[in-house]
Amino acid sequence: MAEQMEEGLRAVVLGWQKSDKASVINRLLGGEVESDRHFARSVRKDGDVNGRKITLINTPCWWQNYGLQDSPEVVKQEMVCSVFLCPPGPHVFLLVINLSLPFTEENRLSIEKHFSLFGERIWRHTIVLFTRADSLKDKNIEQHKKNQDLQQIIQRCRQRYDIFDFKNKSAGVQELLDKIDDVVAANNGNHFETHDMLLEIKRKRDENEKRAEARQKMLQDKIDLLKEIGEETVAPLLKVRIVLLGWSLSGKSSTGNTIFNHEIFPIGKAQKGTNHTGDVNGRKITVLDTPSWWKYFSSKFNPKFAQAAILESIGQSQHMQFPHAMILVIPADTSFNIEQKIIIEEYMAILGEDVWRHTIVLFTWRDRIPDVSIEEHIESEGDALQWLIEKCRNRYHVFDNTDKKNRAQVTELLQKIDEMVAENSLFCLKTQCAAEVNVHETDTQQDEERNLNTDKLLKLMYQEMKNRRKEIKRKLEELGMDLSGCIADDVSIELPPDVSGDDKLTEKIRREVRRWEAIIMDGMLNIQNPEASYGVEMEQSDRSPLKRFVLAKKKIGEVFEQLLVYVQEGTEFVKETSNNESLENISNKSQLDEIEAYTSKLSTIKEVLSRRHMKVAFFGRTSNGKSTVVNAMLHDRVLPSGIGHTTNCFLSVEGTDEDKAFLKTEGSEEEKSIKTVNQLAHALHMDESLDAGCLVKVFWPKTKCALLRDDLVLVDSPGTDVTTQLDSWIDKFCLDADVFVLVANSESTLMNTEKHFFHKVNERLSKPNIFILNNRWDASAAEPEYMEDVRKQHTDRCVNFLVEELKVVDRAQAPNRIFFVSAKEVLNSRMQRAQGMPETGGALAEGFQERLKEFQNFERSFEATVKTKFEQHTIRAKQITETVKDIMDQINIAAADKRVISLEEREYLIDRLDFVRNQMNLLIQDIKKKIEAITKEVENKVSNAMAEEICRLSVLIDEFHSDFHPSPNVLKIYKSDLLTHIERGMGKNLAFRCSDAVNASVQSSQKDMIECLKPLLPSAVQNQLHMLIPCRKFELSYDLNCATLCSDFQENIEFQFSLGWTALVHRFLGPVNGRRALMLVDQNLKLTAPLTPSAPAVVQSQIPSAHGGQGQIQASIAQEELMMSMVNNLASLTSRTSMSVIIVGGVVWRTVGWRLIALSVSLYGMLYLFEKLTWTTKAKERALKRQFVEYATEKLQMIISFTSSNCSHQVQQEIASTFARLCQQVDITQKDLENEIQRLTDKIQKLETVQKRSKVLRHKATALEKQLEDFSSQYLRPQP
Repeated sequence: MAEQMEEGLRAVVLGWQKSDKASVINRLLGGEVESDRHFARSVRKDGDVNGRKITLINTPCWWQNYGLQDSPEVVKQEMVCSVFLCPPGPHVFLLVINLSLPFTEENRLSIEKHFSLFGERIWRHTIVLFTRADSLKDKNIEQHKKNQDLQQIIQRCRQRYDIFDFKNKSAGVQELLDKIDDVVAANNGNHFETHDMLLEIKRKRDENEKRAEARQKMLQDKIDLLKEIGEETVAPLLKVRIVLLGWSLSGKSSTGNTIFNHEIFPIGKAQKGTNHTGDVNGRKITVLDTPSWWKYFSSKFNPKFAQAAILESIGQSQHMQFPHAMILVIPADTSFNIEQKIIIEEYMAILGEDVWRHTIVLFTWRDRIPDVSIEEHIESEGDALQWLIEKCRNRYHVFDNTDKKNRAQVTELLQKIDEMVAENSLFCLKTQCAAEVNVHETDTQQDEERNLNTDKLLKLMYQEMKNRRKEIKRKLEELGMDLSGCIADDVSIELPPDVSGDDKLTEKIRREVRRWEAIIMDGMLNIQNPEASYGVEMEQSDRSPLKRFVLAKKKIGEVFEQLLVYVQEGTEFVKETSNNESLENISNKSQLDEIEAYTSKLSTIKEVLSRRHMKVAFFGRTSNGKSTVVNAMLHDRVLPSGIGHTTNCFLSVEGTDEDKAFLKTEGSEEEKSIKTVNQLAHALHMDESLDAGCLVKVFWPKTKCALLRDDLVLVDSPGTDVTTQLDSWIDKFCLDADVFVLVANSESTLMNTEKHFFHKVNERLSKPNIFILNNRWDASAAEPEYMEDVRKQHTDRCVNFLVEELKVVDRAQAPNRIFFVSAKEVLNSRMQRAQGMPETGGALAEGFQERLKEFQNFERSFEATVKTKFEQHTIRAKQITETVKDIMDQINIAAADKRVISLEEREYLIDRLDFVRNQMNLLIQDIKKKIEAITKEVENKVSNAMAEEICRLSVLIDEFHSDFHPSPNVLKIYKSDLLTHIERGMGKNLAFRCSDAVNASVQSSQKDMIECLKPLLPSAVQNQLHMLIPCRKFELSYDLNCATLCSDFQENIEFQFSLGWTALVHRFLGPVNGRRALMLVDQNLKLTAPLTPSAPAVVQSQIPSAHGGQGQIQASIAQEELMMSMVNNLASLTSRTSMSVIIVGGVVWRTVGWRLIALSVSLYGMLYLFEKLTWTTKAKERALKRQFVEYATEKLQMIISFTSSNCSHQVQQEIASTFARLCQQVDITQKDLENEIQRLTDKIQKLETVQKRSKVLRHKATALEKQLEDFSSQYLRPQP
């Protein structure tokens, strides 16, 4: 991205002909910087767009459906070298696709093949740029993308595409730039890098340019040399004879027209040689346009006239027996490879080897590569084209047939012909007679085989062109273009099955036809009937008066087919929405029932309309002339007729493509041949199985009757007075009839049998099309004075019957359904005319012309039946379309409303979720601090309380009373009870001092947490919060564990004189210092605490446990060492004490005297005796308690911090557990919010999908309404 911002954005624009590349560049850069012209050189355009530097490379175009092998090499090389015009490389490739042109599999393959020149990496940098989206009309781009081939292109571009709006420049440009930035970002800001394959193509192009310059220089040197050795100019020929040779659509005929500057030679229709002589530049020029051959097929596969007609046209033309020049026309806008070299060599061989000396290669379609020299094209195409040029001795020229005013190109061609003639003699056809013999005098079997292959190929070629023509017409009709004048209608042809499976042959056929299709789509050539180029002629059928009805029926049938599909699609859509509970009944059951009801109705109408033919049924009483009316309409006696009951069953007459007439009886597929009416009548009367309810189908050749070419079916019936089973007739023959004709006898009135039949028809069908023919009106000519009165009476009765009784038309239209004719007269006159006799010949009653004219009006009135026949269908279709569109609107509005509500609800929930998360994060930090403060407070409170209780430990111990005795067993029990008393007492005292305050703090903290977190919970959870987080009293557990703590307590209740040596030392120095002082006096004296009866437990713990004899030996050795140490220490102490007493006593004796010493000793002894006598059990108990107080105080002080920490931990756990339960509820709330948000998101997506589908269906309804309106305008409304 940094590189892009610094150096600007670089893009290469690719596309085929008519893809709007130039318009895209102009829109992007602003202004007409590029024209929509043909070119072969890539062009660089720079500009500033929205403050950014933009470089666009416009590349040469290729034909839309051309494969890579058909594009000229110079175009392919220039396309590839376009990446070198924007170094270091383009950021993006813009593939421009014009949506107004059809996109087929061939178009996709053409793009993929041309893109393969750049390598596979090009797709990573490509954006598909659609133009002309407005040509889709009611179809949006998403629908258009359903085209599988288009989808594959978009997928290869990683779903990157843009719709370029030419109308809104700023928005479309900025949106495209944003998407280009996305592509650059997806490629990590890297541009498309050139690789070895591209560099090799560039190297070849550079070499071709150098060789082209060398070729030009060589030709110029040759011209200069001719000027030096001869005259300045070659003398011009006053008469020049030119023969044009070349493959189909090479521009051969256009070349002849360019030479004469006039449209002389028909384009694409030369089945045999055509010559013309005219004056050009004051010279008499004769040009022979020979038949074309195919580009990709050898002479073996080309039509036989294309092989021999060249010789025949030259040989038979009196002007061309000695032509001056053979002009070999080669289009410059397509490739030339070894295939074309071989094919041209074969055809030129027909004229003999000497022909090359008289041949000039003429390149056409110069307008396609105007900026590339023809020499560069020759060098780029390679060895095949260079061989051809060398074979023609480097004689070549180039024409732009689109610029006929450029007479310099014609003058230059004539000069080159003059130069060639100066070098050679005239080309004589005699030199190739042997070649002609070789062509025609081949083995018979090989010739038959060649002709067979040619025939097969002709049919295959025609079939391919027919298929493509059909597709082109369909596409152009979709685009609203009318090319009916240049693309003829289709005719069927049967293909040989043994050739159609040849893939290679099929591909060659497609390549042949692709160029014709490309020229048509490019608007360059107006071919009225392309098959004529290959000897295939198409017969145009005459249009009958019923053609309009048939076309209308076909059109309305197509509309109803689309409407049925649309209603079925709408039904499925409404069913999906109504059954989807998550959409909350956007559509209801009544809408579904309403739209489902239309499906069956439309199916019935579609079934009727799907029958492409128009069925006209004739009914009436016996001998009213029904069969004669049918014959008169057919211009021939097809059906038997006469006086009496001649039609004993139903007869249908329809056309056949065969040359012979035949019939088929009901239940049989056997074709019974008939030639005349008598044979038909005989066949009907001989078949005893036929009755009034049977149907016989008569197939009459279409070539004999133009009326039957429009898929018309005429049904003749027995008289309505011959049977009472009218219901079965109606069910079997009338439900699919388009028009009913009541043939009445004008010599009588309408009979009840006739009325009764049509009443039944009217009950079964909705407003049938009924015409009334009052036949035998010629009889009224005998009484002309009563004619008008009788006509008025008949008319009034018929009008009342149609209007009042049947109610099929209104009174204003009814007279147009009533005719007075003489079918017999019309039939006779038409048959006379067919035989070349005057149609008014014979004995005809007066007023025949008026009756004939009225019969013709009756025939023409069938076109008026379109309105009555299809008007009700059209109205019904519009009603259905409008209703379904209203349902789609209702669903769309409901979906939009619910989508808005869901969006608001989702937005609220998202805000709520964000609030909960943010508040939760803040509360977690705040509550952590509160928990930390409370635990510190509890820790300090418990620590202080415990310190105070330790100070009061002596009081607590004094409160203990139990039996005491110095015996070990009693003493053990006493100490155990004492420890229990202390555990309970201290725990109780600590609880009294701390628990209430701690409980209050804990509950206060819990309450604060609940109040803080309560707003984050749903109301339902808030109401149940007291059940989820129950309020209970918190009790601290003061687990002092005195039994374990004081388990190593060793009491000393032996008598000890208070003024003894050890006591005095301990008293004055303290226990620790006294011990140290005594140790200094005697290093060998080890002061040990006197053992009490409970000492064995301690000693036992100090003696290592052992098993077996070795452990017992070690224990005895340790005991003996201990005894020896004690004895030695005692002896040492005694000796030292004696010496000390003697010395001290001597000193005291001499100082104070013996009396004071004696008194002191006496007092010391009395004190000792007193203490000894008062050392009772109680004294021992007090001593034990005193010792225990000192010991326990020291131990308990050691666990103050531990106990306080334990209590604070309990408080922390209590508060944290409460907070965790609250957080769990908040997490559940968050999860519920997330699930609800996801549910709403899914619902919104579904609602958006419903909206899109409803809009699409609504647009389809609008399109159908447009088609119905167009149908009404074209067929139902009066034509100007």
